[in-house]
Amino acid sequence: MKHNNWIFLLTTAILFGESVTLNTTEISQKKPHVIVIVADDLGWNDVSWNNPNVVMPNLNDLALNGVILNQSYVLPRCTPTRTALLTGRYPFTMGFQDANVKREEPRGIPLKVKLLPELLKMAGYSTHAVGKWHLGFCSWDYTPTRRGFDTFYGFYGGGEDHFTHKEPSRIEGIGRKKNKKRSKTAYLDLRNGTALDDTQEGVYSAHLFASTAEEIVRSRDPKDPMFMYLAFQSVHSPLQVPPEYEDVYKHIGNQNRRVKLGMVTAMDEGIGKVVKALKETGHYENSVIIFTTDNGGAIRHAGSNWPLRGGKGSFWEGGMRGPAMVHSPYLRNAGSVTDQLLHVTDWYSTIVSIAGGRAPTVDGLNQWDALAGIASPSRRKMIYTVEDFLNIKAGVRFADYKMLVGDIETDDWESIPLSEDGPLRPRNYRAQSYNETDEEATSTGTDYIQWKELESNQELKWKPKVRRILNNHLWSDTKIRLFNIKDDPEERNNLSAKESRRLQKMMIYLSKQLTRLVPSPSWKTDEASPFHWENAWSPGWCVAS
Repeated sequence: MKHNNWIFLLTTAILFGESVTLNTTEISQKKPHVIVIVADDLGWNDVSWNNPNVVMPNLNDLALNGVILNQSYVLPRCTPTRTALLTGRYPFTMGFQDANVKREEPRGIPLKVKLLPELLKMAGYSTHAVGKWHLGFCSWDYTPTRRGFDTFYGFYGGGEDHFTHKEPSRIEGIGRKKNKKRSKTAYLDLRNGTALDDTQEGVYSAHLFASTAEEIVRSRDPKDPMFMYLAFQSVHSPLQVPPEYEDVYKHIGNQNRRVKLGMVTAMDEGIGKVVKALKETGHYENSVIIFTTDNGGAIRHAGSNWPLRGGKGSFWEGGMRGPAMVHSPYLRNAGSVTDQLLHVTDWYSTIVSIAGGRAPTVDGLNQWDALAGIASPSRRKMIYTVEDFLNIKAGVRFADYKMLVGDIETDDWESIPLSEDGPLRPRNYRAQSYNETDEEATSTGTDYIQWKELESNQELKWKPKVRRILNNHLWSDTKIRLFNIKDDPEERNNLSAKESRRLQKMMIYLSKQLTRLVPSPSWKTDEASPFHWENAWSPGWCVAS
């Protein structure tokens, strides 16, 4: 991966080289303010440090004067990533892996699982959530202010109109045969704490959430440690932005792309105001700012992950390798780019550790010392994710190698960099309809081995328990692929036919993880319908467990 402004990066590295880097123990004594900013559906090619056409001066400044995380991995969809971040656990161990929580689903993160803000409160922090929740709200016990946050301003669902803050129901009414049709009526989903806020119609979501975060910062004493989870609705569909932000990209021929990048710029402006507030109130000098997306860019909504393969919902790099950075006055290595492996679960243990709290044993690792450049990388292997209980799909990482197991969709690549100065090419990423005459788009996606071939390899000595676990979860014709992500970040060269011993080690690791797999339930109920709840999306119609 190439990055822009390398001269600037090197210059800032020299300028900031004399700053003091604190290890985990030392920074925990400072009780730093921690601000976690999560963008929604932001693609690899939708940020300025990967694409100079993107106008985001505030995030660009934070990134170029922080540490850009070149191999930061999230999950392919919204709910699983947010679950992993706030629990430190792989979502498949809790049944939160296969899909996003729908508004009409009676479920939430199990109450026995301690969320990040709960541990930070025990460490003496005030805790604040702003923006998107998307972790279930059927019971009040699943909502933010019952899960460790002192304050919450935002919405419970997965997406809604950026100006009206309303979303239609997918269930029209009780007992109707047509109740699977989407309602034409949109219902409010915006809360201040637990109270509905119907006073913000017409206020753009990025502006609303940024101003709320700014107010919280300005109301807090910088001596009191603060944790803020700022989860923007941007840049999730629907594609909406005030005209002045779209006008920044007049040179782009495709309107959807203009609006998408305008949404990026509007979000960046809001982040700038929050950072300004941190500096003006004295919080900034004792702060750690983390920025990440929740999944890859949504290609059908004008997101771009070029040159990575695939997008939102995909197991390819474009679906889970997200733009991310960490910024803090305590980082000696400011102005650098790291290729160390980081999984979104790691933020849980990292944040609790630098806050002086005690994190339980989870899947995430404390990465602070490694991110600060004063220790070797903590992570050498991980599970990207696991989906489907009966027909497993999984991603496994060992150092530079990525194994894909199962019927992974054959999403291809953008064959050329996404044009920012003219109309976009039609983008159908399915291999069977891809332009095979384009030499840049040659796909190796059909070059795989099957589980029956690997399992029957006489040179590999499988332990009976491992073989039994894998046979319980994999079909004999399950596809297995292998890529060297360091040498081949675009996943074009499948090595599965040449690396049977490496695959065996990775399959053994996967078998151990599969013993923890919890099926992901999915069902909807009319009890959630807003017309039962004063025509607003509201909790109170299920019992939490």
